[in-house]
Amino acid sequence: MPTVDQVPSWAEAYLHLERQAVDLSWYENQVIPGLLPTEACSSCASGRWAAGARTPAPPAASSSRCGSRGHSRQTHPNGSILGPVRMGRGWPVHPPLANTLDGESVPEMNGPYQAGTPCWIDLMVPDQQAAIDFYCDLLGWQGEVGPPETGGYAVCSLKGRPVAGIMAAMNPDGSTPDPMPPAVWTTYLATKDVDATLEKIGDAGGKVVMPGMDVMDLGRMAVVSDPQGAVFGLWEAKSFAGAGIVNEPGALIWNELSTTDTDAAGRFYAAALPMTPKASEMEGADGYVEWQVGGRAVGGMMTLEKAPPGTPPHWMAYFSVDDVDSVVAAAVRGGANVLAPPFDMVAGRMSVLADPQGAVFSVIAAKMPD
Repeated sequence: MPTVDQVPSWAEAYLHLERQAVDLSWYENQVIPGLLPTEACSSCASGRWAAGARTPAPPAASSSRCGSRGHSRQTHPNGSILGPVRMGRGWPVHPPLANTLDGESVPEMNGPYQAGTPCWIDLMVPDQQAAIDFYCDLLGWQGEVGPPETGGYAVCSLKGRPVAGIMAAMNPDGSTPDPMPPAVWTTYLATKDVDATLEKIGDAGGKVVMPGMDVMDLGRMAVVSDPQGAVFGLWEAKSFAGAGIVNEPGALIWNELSTTDTDAAGRFYAAALPMTPKASEMEGADGYVEWQVGGRAVGGMMTLEKAPPGTPPHWMAYFSVDDVDSVVAAAVRGGANVLAPPFDMVAGRMSVLADPQGAVFSVIAAKMPD
């Protein structure tokens, strides 16, 4: 199997990520749309999401309109990551301890995520409807633009369970930002107390991008950056735990931090959340670090030392697929760019893509453990 250094266009993928460096000055002047559904679509189970105001909007009337046009496809992928994909113990997995059965992770999530576990992802883009169409076609998701009073935030679902959010980039008054922020996926980490975690983040050298805010009775959220500059979200669950399905085609399977200083990042996240950095013991994963919660890997971390100068620290999300090659072909037909063509590696077969609006993501057909 080829090593990461042998993968063509890898440097191009990193260079593409430079476009996604987060301008915190823009975020600090915005009200990020709120996270989670106020009610579900009666036909497709997609949610209406509170957004665009510090006081979340009331629920809107439900609609039967669904955005998915991908049901004829057998493989449903998507994701985002940049860097060598050497994850976990033998294969990438997203295993919250609160949702396991006999030691194995289960695809459908019915309870709260343990603190420190990636629990939700969402995408901010210039053209929300185009993004919904692209990912629904590619992954077999369902979703629709939310009503104006909720900022239009859309929750996408897979098999009737929430899988990811998609929102339009906008100013608090609903106008179009100028300049437009880059299209990017954001990872949210679970916490039992957003405000207490924000205090720890400040003490550990992190920065609060958006302070804690309630999202109706669904939970409480915040957006922060670590000392190296990687932006991520926090989610304190109330009536909504986060992603309702993981670890199967079309759903989140892994989240990874790429950073300039893994030792410093390890200390920061361990101080802010119950996350323990641990060197991976997987063969061929020299230098790769696992994030562990309760003794189980829930994410990964790698250095940016081989990346082109200027590549920003970032969190990325991986999505599971059945067939990487067919998914890449479908993504290209949908307007995506291939940053790293499909290749085999220790954790499975994967590819790095950029969607039509520039958001970087990866697809992986993960190897199951022996």
